[in-house]
Amino acid sequence: NFPMEPQFLCVRIDAPYGTLDIRPDDNEACLTFEPAASIESAFPNPTQDMAQVRFVIPEIAPLEITVVDLIGGEQFGRSIENPSLGLNTLRLDLSTLDAGTYFIVVTYKGKRFKTRIIKL
Repeated sequence: NFPMEPQFLCVRIDAPYGTLDIRPDDNEACLTFEPAASIESAFPNPTQDMAQVRFVIPEIAPLEITVVDLIGGEQFGRSIENPSLGLNTLRLDLSTLDAGTYFIVVTYKGKRFKTRIIKL
């Protein structure tokens, strides 16, 4: 149950083809990406039956997946007690839903992440 570590991206740019660089001390920069939970757009969207949603979690912890309609009515849901650390992919069968717009909601550590899906 180890959390994901921060990731780093560092870039160094040198002067091209022997060109004199008057400030070589400013040619390098690093960015830090802190791990955070997130959800991607559902695919395919719109859909007639099956949809896929991908989400990232930085620590292993139970989560809930729910599909709700536009007025917040829960259509169905499921718990995942032991999801994978990092990227998770979930396929959802939406064939029993009426045509319309819905939200796929991932509730993780008390926070809600959602993406919209259209059912044809």
